[in-house]
Amino acid sequence: MAAISIKGIVIYSQDYKENDQIIKIATPEKIISFIAVGVRKPNSKNRSSLVLATYGEYEIFLSYHVNKLSKLKKGYFIKNLDFQKEYVIIFWNLISKIWKTSYHGEIFSFLVEAYNIIDNENYLAIYIYLLLKWLGLEGLVANLNSCFYCNNNQRLSHFEFDKGMQCILHENRKKFYKFEAKTLEILYWSAFDIKTFLSKIDFNFVPKIQVVLEDFIEKNSYFF
Repeated sequence: MAAISIKGIVIYSQDYKENDQIIKIATPEKIISFIAVGVRKPNSKNRSSLVLATYGEYEIFLSYHVNKLSKLKKGYFIKNLDFQKEYVIIFWNLISKIWKTSYHGEIFSFLVEAYNIIDNENYLAIYIYLLLKWLGLEGLVANLNSCFYCNNNQRLSHFEFDKGMQCILHENRKKFYKFEAKTLEILYWSAFDIKTFLSKIDFNFVPKIQVVLEDFIEKNSYFF
C-alpha cells in the first residue's frame, strides 16, 4: 500500500514500547493517529517532526482496520511553537481544549496561519479568534457582522449567541450578557480573516470577551 502525504500539527505523543511513539496529528480533515517506529532512537531522522505542537508534513501508511494503527513512513518538519516562551504554553493549553472536545478540520488553516503571526502581544486575541471560529462550527454562534433581524451592518449595538448581532433598532432590551462597543467590535471582526481581525480590534478588551465566551461555553457545552 502506498503512503499518503498530509500536513498536520502534532497534538499528542506517547512513548510506546522501547523506541516507538504513538502520535496524533490534527489535519485539514480530521485527527489521525499513527505509530512512529524507532523515533525515540538518538539517530532517528523523524524526531524533529514529531515534537508536540510541530507543524509538518507526514507520509503515512494508513490503516483501515479498527484495531490496527496507521504507520509513519517519514516526517518533514515545517514549523513549531517555542515552549520556552510562557505565552506559547498558555496559548497551547487554551487551544488544546478545541481538539479534546470536538475537532473540526476547518479550524486547521486558521491554526497554521496563527503559527506565522503569534507573539506575546496577540496570542490571547488569536485564541479568541480561533474559539469564535470553533463556536461557529459547533453551531453555537452565528451572524457576527450584520443584524439578525434586518441584515444591516450599521449601528450594531448588541449580540446574542442564539441570534447574533442586533442593530440599535432591533436590540433586545432584556440582556443576559452586556457588551461594550469595543467587545462588539471583536465579535464583528472575527468574521473576517485573522490579519484583518488583529488589525481592527482593541487588545485591551480581549480579556473581557474571553470572560463572556468562557462563561457561555461553560453553561452551554462540555468544553471546559
